[in-house]
Amino acid sequence: MAAKPAPKKKATPGGVAGKPERVKTVEIAEIGSRLDSSRWPLNWSARIESGAKAYLHIDPNRPGAKNLRKALECVALMRKCIEAKDSSGAAWMASAAVQAIWQAEVADARAMIDLGARAVRGRERANVKKSRDAAPTHDQWQRQANAYWEKRPNLTVRAVARLIDAARFETIRRVIKKSG
Repeated sequence: MAAKPAPKKKATPGGVAGKPERVKTVEIAEIGSRLDSSRWPLNWSARIESGAKAYLHIDPNRPGAKNLRKALECVALMRKCIEAKDSSGAAWMASAAVQAIWQAEVADARAMIDLGARAVRGRERANVKKSRDAAPTHDQWQRQANAYWEKRPNLTVRAVARLIDAARFETIRRVIKKSG
């Protein structure tokens, strides 16, 4: 009885295929990115307050918790300023509340941002190694191409690539350069 082929690994975020234990699902406090800019900050305050309380209820120790609490304080102070008819104070507090929720979103997303950055750096290192490993083959193709062009200068890059290796000519034509 023939052995079954190994199942394909599913792609996972961050380039850690086959290692799902390394990928952590993060619930981001999406409050600031959901605010409608056509509404006044007074309407925002209710959205900020309810959103911050909900996210703090889900996980009071989340990375952005400090900023969510700061947003709640700013909303409370903004309301006091409005009651005291202090428009500049209310504007400052509204601005501070929006800034605090944005900071909470960034703090919550930082783990995913870092994971993506690590994946990109890893891919870049792999690409450098791959390029370094392919360089001798590319040099060989270029030498062969130069020899063909020396004999027959009217040949196109595609035609020379086919002469070098008909099965891989699409790859070869991207690598070789016709000089002169």
